[in-house]
Amino acid sequence: MRRVIWSVMSSLDGYSAAPGTGFETIDWFRADAEWLDYSVELLDQAETLLFGGLTFARMAQYWP
Repeated sequence: MRRVIWSVMSSLDGYSAAPGTGFETIDWFRADAEWLDYSVELLDQAETLLFGGLTFARMAQYWP
């Protein structure tokens, strides 16, 4: 049986948006070296990624 890993960026209160538009409005998130190392390690273990519709559309634009 395969493992399922749920990885979601969210603030402590569960709200993951801020006023305005674009990724820069999430000012509480910092992609530092530690986070990058964790992300690469996690993705190296993944066989399949599942995205929501909006995230998928944006990822497809970035990585056609």
